[in-house]
Amino acid sequence: MDATNKAIKCDPNLAVAYETRGVAKAKMENLGGAILDFNRAIGIDENFASAYSNRGEAKSVLGNDKGALKDLNKALEIDPKLSVGYRLRTKS
Repeated sequence: MDATNKAIKCDPNLAVAYETRGVAKAKMENLGGAILDFNRAIGIDENFASAYSNRGEAKSVLGNDKGALKDLNKALEIDPKLSVGYRLRTKS
């Protein structure tokens, strides 16, 4: 996560760095922190399908099925080939 923090420090508008850091936080079970990073990535790039998908997955784990479904639908709207969105959407 040090590399992504450095990347963000160098370029705070690098959406992929926030998404990458969010994935790392989710793997460490810091879902609230992950969602904040996914929010930031989406704020920078509103068409960042994998950030929506990852945020939807985190929301699903937290029991926010309505929010998860909304994010997964948005991810699939942007990128219909995103298989993670279909896999998770069937659970919601």
